[in-house]
Amino acid sequence: MLPGLWQVILGLGMFAACRNLPSPLRVVAGWYMATGLACLAFARGEYALSPWAMGPPFAIGEGLAAILLWWSYRVDDAQS
Repeated sequence: MLPGLWQVILGLGMFAACRNLPSPLRVVAGWYMATGLACLAFARGEYALSPWAMGPPFAIGEGLAAILLWWSYRVDDAQS
């Protein structure tokens, strides 16, 4: 349950901070919400403490955030 709750709380925090972040990062917030809810729904029994519930969603989410931040700042620099 802990990986799912962590991802949901991180997604909610990112949605709350969207006013101060570049707008493409809403995709990352949605990613964390979706993976967190999926972890809460499917992580039962022998999969309850699986490290796969935390590692890949975190790696993909942080990689996506890095790419979107780089892209949004590059677009902002090209426009100014």
